[in-house]
Amino acid sequence: MSKKISLILSGSLIIFALIIVIVFDNKKETPINQVVIPELPISVSSSTPAAPEVAPVDPFRAEVPTDIKVPELNEPLTEVQKQEIAVPEIVVAAAPGVSTKYRSFDISGNNGQFIPTKVIANVGDIVHINFTAVDQDYDIFFPSYQMGQTAKKGQTKVLEFQARQSGDFLYYCKLCGGPEKGAQGKIIIVE
Repeated sequence: MSKKISLILSGSLIIFALIIVIVFDNKKETPINQVVIPELPISVSSSTPAAPEVAPVDPFRAEVPTDIKVPELNEPLTEVQKQEIAVPEIVVAAAPGVSTKYRSFDISGNNGQFIPTKVIANVGDIVHINFTAVDQDYDIFFPSYQMGQTAKKGQTKVLEFQARQSGDFLYYCKLCGGPEKGAQGKIIIVE
């Protein structure tokens, strides 16, 4: 009987040791959210210096014009200015204790153009756009942010993004002829 008990205890200890080895071995694996990049052999030529990396140029981005003011809620504008500059419908803190704002704007496609044509916000702001197609189908495409929406006549679609970089960014209607002609406007992000 004691031989059976010692055999069972020995077997149990071996199984327990195997479980511990497996558990500790699995902990050495790469965590799920960590990316491992294999090292590749690099050949270095002493005769040619390495070229510095250059960020790709965004053809739809220009520098921010001088004297640009970010409009606030209920900003008083003339009727002509209202055709050009979007006044936000909502401006609130994006979260408690932060300077970043959530700004909601309305843009419509009507008579082959966007009204208003300029949306102005600060770097870091959350920009929310309600886009309405009034007289025909329109799309609105922001190539610098790689996003867009298509609205059928009478529909309103939503676009939302965080403004991460300053600049004067072109947006346009692909259905109207693209950036060369047709409806277009600017998203101006001020630092």
